[in-house]
Amino acid sequence: RQEILRMLPTMIQVANQYNDYQFIIAGITQQKNLYDKILNGQNIKIVFNQTYDLLSNSHAAMVTSGTATLETALFGVPQVVCYKANHLSYIIAKHLISGIQYISLVNLIANKSIVTELIQNDMNPQLLKTELDSIIANCPKRNNMLLEYKQLQNIMGDGNTTKKIAQLMVELLNKKYQKQ
Repeated sequence: RQEILRMLPTMIQVANQYNDYQFIIAGITQQKNLYDKILNGQNIKIVFNQTYDLLSNSHAAMVTSGTATLETALFGVPQVVCYKANHLSYIIAKHLISGIQYISLVNLIANKSIVTELIQNDMNPQLLKTELDSIIANCPKRNNMLLEYKQLQNIMGDGNTTKKIAQLMVELLNKKYQKQ
């Protein structure tokens, strides 16, 4: 609910600047009324329980941070990662995980910046539109992201994805706490 309230209005504001693209929200059923309230009759569709179908037909995406970023990458969809939390929660989380450079699973697993992460104040209409423009066009940033996704798929390997992600997260946390 909080993610929807904090990020969807900005995403909609950006989506409304594109006439040549259809924007569709991969929604969660429990928040249907909230989506309807925020959209307020705007011409943006919502689909429920069809995320993978939506990703398989997407050209680009604005994605809230979480497992969705990895799923989007594995479907080969260029993305901008969005994250905006309550200010106090963000400060606490930042303190607890200091030393970890990235928030998206894509960048964490690759241990480098593949996707742009717009966090807190950077998650604004101007920066989001700029980043979205750079991955919609057939340009070096989009092409590089797609190449990096292929390398990410190689890292993810043979179907033991959950185990590999857990191992990588433990390694990252161990490195962080060994430095302290």
